Amino acid sequence: MENQKKLTTSRGLLLYILFSIITFGIYPLVALSLISNEVNKVCKDGKRTMQFWIVFLLSPFALGIPLLVWWHRICNRIGNELIIRNINYSFSAMSFWGWHILGSLLFGIGPLVFIHKFLKASNKINADYNDNAISNSVIIKKSAANSVAALVLGITSIVFAYGFIGIAFGILGLILANEGLAQYKKDPSSYSSTSMLNAGRIVSIIGIILSSIVFVAILFIRFA
Repeated sequence: MENQKKLTTSRGLLLYILFSIITFGIYPLVALSLISNEVNKVCKDGKRTMQFWIVFLLSPFALGIPLLVWWHRICNRIGNELIIRNINYSFSAMSFWGWHILGSLLFGIGPLVFIHKFLKASNKINADYNDNAISNSVIIKKSAANSVAALVLGITSIVFAYGFIGIAFGILGLILANEGLAQYKKDPSSYSSTSMLNAGRIVSIIGIILSSIVFVAILFIRFA
């Protein structure tokens, strides 16, 4: 029998803030990417939410508009799922526009309230999904090995694309991603998907390239 793995139901604001500080802002990229995967699994509306890290990388080239669209759509999907599952909790796309956007005028308190509500809403639909999946004997496949680690290292290699540091993180991320893909190919039926692994592989390669360019530029400036 395949291993059952419950979706996360314990994300909270305090740990979100703490991990964000400790990881220099990397944790939210990973956490929100994981939540987008969970929403795609829980919601049966035929829609797909893009992983957050992709939107984050694209946003600077589109004046931040992709981020606004991403937040609106995922909040709308979570809000609809709460209604479908008869979960008594108020949350929708208006929570994003009200608390996160307009609420930012309240000395920065609004966005914190929004993140709290967002995490709580995602916890609730995940908990309901877990309960129904287990009661109906539905197998929840585990994520491919090294998925989160490869993505974290890949993102880190881009954030710290200062030469050798970024190259090192990128290489480690690429190695873990390749190992995970190799393990997936041996027994694909045991895993849910390789989307996180592929994402980690791509961002690791991007990080290596960017870091190499920066490294060469530094050497050129120093010794030219």
